[in-house]
Amino acid sequence: MKDRFSCAVGEETRHGVRCEALRCGGDWTVAVTGGEVPHVGAVTLAEYTDETGAVLLETHVFAGHRDDTVSIAWAEELSRVLRCRVCVSAGLHVDRASAEDIAALLENSKKCRALLLSELGAENGAGGL
Repeated sequence: MKDRFSCAVGEETRHGVRCEALRCGGDWTVAVTGGEVPHVGAVTLAEYTDETGAVLLETHVFAGHRDDTVSIAWAEELSRVLRCRVCVSAGLHVDRASAEDIAALLENSKKCRALLLSELGAENGAGGL
């Protein structure tokens, strides 16, 4: 079973998004970066609860950043689908971003997350993800 995965969407553009995932025992740590200046702008921890199926989230957003939109979406979905703890750091930046730039980054983030889930689902035998 693989312990590391990576994927990217739109890397040839200024709206490219990349992720690196590292297995930590039964859990996952994921870095989501992209745009023109990859960085760490927000970190979300997610914990799947077996009893209720709920996902508990804790997020830290660094001053002046709005990357929690991405870190929360990734952490919540990965934890829920994989039924484990997940730590996601996110940092996507395009200088003087327009609404269209932000929409493109978010769309590529969503596509990248789907690629990772597909890869992890196949690896974990969870088919149909």
